[in-house]
Formats: sequence, structure tokens, C-alpha cells
Amino acid sequence: MHRLACIVGIIALTFGCKAPETSLKSTSSSQEVQRYHAGLRAYMKGDYTTASTEANAVLALNPNHDAALYLMSKIYFDQENWEAASDYLIKAGKADPKNVFLLGEIGYMYSARGEFEAAAKVYESLVAKEPYQTAHYFGGVENYIKGENFNDALGILERQEKNLGNSIEIVLNKHRIYRLMGQMQKAILVLENGLIVFPG
Repeated sequence: MHRLACIVGIIALTFGCKAPETSLKSTSSSQEVQRYHAGLRAYMKGDYTTASTEANAVLALNPNHDAALYLMSKIYFDQENWEAASDYLIKAGKADPKNVFLLGEIGYMYSARGEFEAAAKVYESLVAKEPYQTAHYFGGVENYIKGENFNDALGILERQEKNLGNSIEIVLNKHRIYRLMGQMQKAILVLENGLIVFPG
């Protein structure tokens, strides 16, 4: 199941890649595409050596090829080389900072490494880019809570309520945060008001 999700992610990234910013000769661009696809096919077969060789060939032609950088990240991830996987993932994100899929992966990576503040900041940037995606708010809130940055967690909930309207999820998260802050009166008040708005 995990492998299928990775494959779907790579395919999504392939179609979401930005065009090269510099105008390369068509032969160089054609080589990039051919080598990248050869690397992707090798990766899907579990041939990490060939996949890595092909991805590195693409990066020799275009060091900012976000899909090849992401492919290298996935190769290292599958081989449990977390540091190299993280480095390539961050490089892929820098190569295409508008790619929300990559940003989501980077946020998840920071969270998995216990860098909750960094993860929350990535989710904050995702909220700014896609303010109607509840998953981005959830990622930010959860990471701020894990990092014990409760005020910023409440700030994200306020933006979520402003952009998406109030919900029982927001009420329960506010209640939980106030409890974690030791502000029981506010926690009770939020819950009581929530029960009036959402009586069922």
C-alpha cells in the first residue's frame, strides 16, 4: 500500500513539475525527459541502481529538475537513508517552491523528524497557497501542538474558521488547546458555546 502511494505521488509530481526556467537546447531537454522516465521505470521495478544513475544523469543536465530530485529522495527513502532522502526532498522543494505536493511531503518529513515548528511553518505556507484545504490547517495545528506552540495553533484555527466557517473540529481543537495550556475556564466556555452551535 505504501509503495502504491509513493508511485502515485511520483506520477502526480511528474505531471505537476514546472517547466525548466532556462531555455535549453531541445536535445538536452529531450535527454532529460528520456533519462527521467527511464529512472522512474527502474524505480517502479525496484532497480535503485539504475534509477539513481538515470536521475543523476538528469541532474547533471539540469540541477534544478524537481522531479529528478524528488525521485532521488524516494530512492534514498526506500533504502532508509533518511538524511539523504531529506536533503533531496528539500532540494526538490527549493527547485519548485510552488509545488504544493512537494511542500506537503516536506512538512510531513519535518514532522516525522520531530521538527514540529519547521513542519508547522510549511503547513502555514500551504494554508496561504490553498486556504480551502482543511488538511493544511490540520497539519499546522497538530505540529504546533506537538511543539507546544499553542498560540500559533490557535492562530491557525482562527484562520480556518475565517476561511471555512466554524466546525465541530475547530471547537474540539480549541477546547483541547486551552486544556493543554491549563486554561480550563476558556476550554469549558469554548465547549459550551460549541454545543449550542452544534447541538447534535
